[in-house]
This record gives sequence, C-alpha cells and structure tokens, in this order.
Amino acid sequence: MLVVFNFKNQMSIKQQLELLEKFNQPISKQHQLIIAPIIPDYNVYHFDIAVQNLSIKGRNVGDLSPQHLKHYNINYAFVGHLERQKYLNETTRMIRSKIDNALQKDIIPIICVGNHENPIFECATYLDDLDLQDKHIIVAYEILSATLKGKKIIPL
Repeated sequence: MLVVFNFKNQMSIKQQLELLEKFNQPISKQHQLIIAPIIPDYNVYHFDIAVQNLSIKGRNVGDLSPQHLKHYNINYAFVGHLERQKYLNETTRMIRSKIDNALQKDIIPIICVGNHENPIFECATYLDDLDLQDKHIIVAYEILSATLKGKKIIPL
C-alpha cells in the first residue's frame, strides 16, 4: 500500500519537524510512505521525501530542479497542484513540462488531478505523447472543494 501525505503550508516548521519524527518508525516492506514537507528535510527517515513542486525545463530562479532532488536523494515531486493552477495560473503546458522534466531525470511525478469533471481525461491530457516506457508515475486525486475552499474531509 502506498500512502502520500502532503503537509501543504498548514503548520510551522517546528510542527513539521515534530510530525516527521513521529512518522519516523520502521515500515513494513509491503507499505510505502511518502511525505512532502513544507521545506524538504534531508535527514534519513524510514519513509521517502517528496517535494511540493518541481521546475519546468530550463532555468527557473527559485524552483527545484530534478538535479537538485537527485543531489539530496529525493525521488518524488508533486506536479499540478490545484492551488498552483488557480492562484499561480499554472497551465496544462507547464504541468506537462514538469512531468516530462521529472521523467527524464528519473524523478517520479505525483500528478494531481481533480480540477476537471473527468480526472481520467485530465490525466491523459497531461501524459499524452510523453515517453512513459519504463517510467513510474503516481496519480493523486484531490477533492476540488476541499482543496480550494479549505474544507476538511472527515474519513468514514
């Protein structure tokens, strides 16, 4: 089972570090935990670290590139957050560029979908014509109403 936990920007750095330590327990080999902290933490954990965004191809001041991630042994990156699309005008073209950039450098993109009525079509639009041979991707379905309106979803 794969569980991905994105801290977004909802806690202080102190709270983030405390939570990372709480999660730092040995995990069964049948399970995988990926955590995307606010600021990537490069300590050694029993889980994998992801970043919350990745640069498009080329020179991008302030954005993390796949080369940065590889240097710190980070193999996962969120791409296409609904908030980035709404508030930063991130386009489908930019998301596709980030996915391609990740795949070319063996970073596994965690592709956020849920912005459209048909998430399968949305995902296919992002991946169309990209070379996926021997590549891994993770698709994360975000609940649009919860993501953009700040609603908390209570599990059943």
